Amino acid sequence: MKVKAISPQEYSAYLSQHPRRYFYNQSPKILAFDRAQGLDVEFIGFFAGQDLQAACKLTYLPELRFYRKAQLNWLPLSPEDLDLMPDLLEALEAYLKDQKNVLHLSLSPLCLRGIYKEAEDYQAYPLASQIDQAFQERGFERQEKDFYQNTGLQPHYIFVKDLRGQSEEEVLASLDSKVRNHIRVAERYGMTLRKLQPEEADVFNQALTRMADNYGFPRNRLNLTTPAIIQAAGDTVRYLAICLRVEDSLELNRQIEADIRAEQAATDDSSRRGKTKIRELDQQLVANSKRRDRLQELADQHGQKQELILGVSQFALSPSDYICFQTAIFSEFVDLSPAYYMHGIMLKEAVAQGADYYNLFAVSDPVEPEDDLGVLNFKKQFNGQVEEYVGTYSKELANPALAKLLRQLKALKNRLQP
Repeated sequence: MKVKAISPQEYSAYLSQHPRRYFYNQSPKILAFDRAQGLDVEFIGFFAGQDLQAACKLTYLPELRFYRKAQLNWLPLSPEDLDLMPDLLEALEAYLKDQKNVLHLSLSPLCLRGIYKEAEDYQAYPLASQIDQAFQERGFERQEKDFYQNTGLQPHYIFVKDLRGQSEEEVLASLDSKVRNHIRVAERYGMTLRKLQPEEADVFNQALTRMADNYGFPRNRLNLTTPAIIQAAGDTVRYLAICLRVEDSLELNRQIEADIRAEQAATDDSSRRGKTKIRELDQQLVANSKRRDRLQELADQHGQKQELILGVSQFALSPSDYICFQTAIFSEFVDLSPAYYMHGIMLKEAVAQGADYYNLFAVSDPVEPEDDLGVLNFKKQFNGQVEEYVGTYSKELANPALAKLLRQLKALKNRLQP
């Protein structure tokens, strides 16, 4: 088997002919986004004679020039392909060593190890042990560190909501009642969701760093951005702003009050049902009045006409998944439920676009949660499941002693950098 570089068009044709689940980072649509981040990427095909057996995207990581690393975040694997694994890996290693001078390779196959419906309800996938064995036989080691320790690794656990075969109404009805209530509250504040402009990159970074500092987790977990990256992101990777303009929100508030009072006037209060309805509408008026008071506070602080950015989010879209990578809400606006509003909008879009999964991305071990228990509990409200992945495998393609020396030189370089 031979490895050859192929064009983005050839790679796209392969994906369309072999529909399997893959994430955004294997899409040929994000070349500009990759390059804006300083990444060197290449599409390769595995050929037996003239027949294309498999294809994937390689990323060459920025490292010391004499110690290049390559990363592969997806490999088309299914039970019928497993017999090809030894040949695929042998051909890939030879290509990287002989033609690309790559001395370290890491692979993160998009393959499940199992699924947790609940912490005690685990469904194992037998293919995972076969993949472990195939990589072990080729000298690869499975990385024991977690995504939270090194964001270059595949997350062990990802929280997803299966949307397949469901209407928008069914998906929203399946959410926890607290989520549905938060979405309704946020909608009554009159929020909007829009794309961040490149010149707003600092707003995105500020929201993320302030959130990290508030909750006490390291900033190196954050995926910050630049105007050039946002410009290159296109529609495959979206940087979103959750916004509110007080002037418009106060107008909506007045309209909601008028509608409630009109419904009250039309309700017959002589019956038990009518009296119950009147009490419910009175409660809605009280809630609407509290929202008006909160909006007036915002008007006094920021002015009525200014658009307020309540929070930000980063989404990535693939044919199968709507992936929410990062969301950060400015702490002074948390009580308005902007994160729930954003998820409500994006869930509806995911269903309308035919996505299979709404992907809330990385979480800790669902059986023994670590420092992100609050994140896991938040995501559980969407009534999905935790997918456990096989993880990241790596191999030194250089002589082990040489590889150790090069790692030490790289560490020394990093220490000497200001």
